[in-house]
Amino acid sequence: MGAVGSRPEDGAYIRDQSRFTISALHITNSRGTVLRVSPNAFPASRYSAQRDAGDDVPVDYVQDPEGAGNFLLRLQSTDELTFHFTFILRQQQQQVHGNGNGTSASQAGPGVDTSIAGLTYIFASSPKEVDNLVVREFHANPNLHKNPNVQLLGDYTTGGSSSIQFSWSWKWRPPKTVEDRGGGWRNSCSLVEYDQRAHRLNTLAGFDFWVQNVQRSYTRSPRLDMGVPPRLRVPSAQSIESR
Repeated sequence: MGAVGSRPEDGAYIRDQSRFTISALHITNSRGTVLRVSPNAFPASRYSAQRDAGDDVPVDYVQDPEGAGNFLLRLQSTDELTFHFTFILRQQQQQVHGNGNGTSASQAGPGVDTSIAGLTYIFASSPKEVDNLVVREFHANPNLHKNPNVQLLGDYTTGGSSSIQFSWSWKWRPPKTVEDRGGGWRNSCSLVEYDQRAHRLNTLAGFDFWVQNVQRSYTRSPRLDMGVPPRLRVPSAQSIESR
């Protein structure tokens, strides 16, 4: 999925990894594993996609047709894809100033429980459409979870533990709408929480990807293989002289 950016439109985004993060993503279809996506560290600066051992098919990327200058992870679709997420929710550390002996040094205090209300998964074809659901559609109808592009996960809290881990799965199905430019579908996904005080949805994490319709010819695909650079043919001096 690429580098973790500081803005939701950066392609891969996590607002506060010390509070909520995606620790693993396993993508499968009816035949088995498609890809495994994992962070490079904690906190993550990058998420990398890998295939299982023995699967030599290269991991593909395409240039974002939205023109944002990003590259999107490219998946192939002959049927449904299932995204198996693993999330981690962490307590927040309080900073205690001073230690009672006249110094002003600060140290980590007891952890404070983290709670997420109304964790919700939202998906559309572009960040703009996701933003429209999060802002305009939500204020027009607070029962946003009834929208087919919205799924409510529920409420979560650390409940006295330093961290908790939980899993959730989402099934991607080929849209009934006409394909996007390039013979496939662009996808933007966002995880949001409900802010009861402000009565709004705040973005926790988001990412974009591309699903290629393999029923179409690859010649119409915006495919860009990142693994092996193209070979450029340069005429030799002998071939130039023979012209």
